[in-house]
Amino acid sequence: MQNYLILMLFFLCYLNTNAQVGIETQSPQTALDVNGDLTLRKELRLKGTSSTAGNPGQDGQVLFSQDGSNEPMWKFVNVPFLEEGQIQLKYSYAVVDEVGIQFSTGAGDLDDVSSLGETLSNAWTEIPGMETEIDVNRPVNRVALMFQSGVEMPNTYNSENTSKYFVRYTCGVFMNDELVALRGDQINGINNKNTKNQGIYTLSYILSDVEVGTHTLKVACRKIRTNSGGDYALAIGAPLNTGTNVANNFMLSSNFKIDVMEYIIND
Repeated sequence: MQNYLILMLFFLCYLNTNAQVGIETQSPQTALDVNGDLTLRKELRLKGTSSTAGNPGQDGQVLFSQDGSNEPMWKFVNVPFLEEGQIQLKYSYAVVDEVGIQFSTGAGDLDDVSSLGETLSNAWTEIPGMETEIDVNRPVNRVALMFQSGVEMPNTYNSENTSKYFVRYTCGVFMNDELVALRGDQINGINNKNTKNQGIYTLSYILSDVEVGTHTLKVACRKIRTNSGGDYALAIGAPLNTGTNVANNFMLSSNFKIDVMEYIIND
């Protein structure tokens, strides 16, 4: 009987050190295999030994897996956790163009104000390098548009009426060839400056609840006809292609940034 008890104790010690334990499974795949829910009432500690309890982590840390090649670890994350109803930046796009567009001398091509929703037509001149595609995945969203470009007009001496020395224009953003954002502006020249005049154009706009899917965005501009000015040449996104340059293509380049922000909704 004594030999039998010794044999049983040896067998139990062998199971304790070598066997896999399964809960709700007859074929455990790891040292402890739980087929069901796990409730943890106190701490979860990592890298414990027979003489130490292990590391419980710090406030704000998460359990970080290292693909099984290394032990898991506690780690701080820089990305905030988001809950339902909060907004999240999903995509950010940025495009640059140094080619720009040129408008010749003349009164311009527009008599009235453009309207949101109009179709991209030949009356608009598209900035070639601004076209880009964006993706929207959730129906509740915000799409922030930021377009900025250098503008240049020539120096022309006007001895009759210096108030005529300006050019009016408007630029807009088209989504799927439909105007969704626009802003008019004016560049003012200095009479008898003896050099070209530069300015900065900025269009900032936020779209709400853009339809889910892939959308094509374009930027185009128009030179506006007026009774008091606008008959000078105009360049947007590049220097004028006539006369002596005082700025280069990089200085007057066009920049277009799009941020797609989506609200967190529990599906």
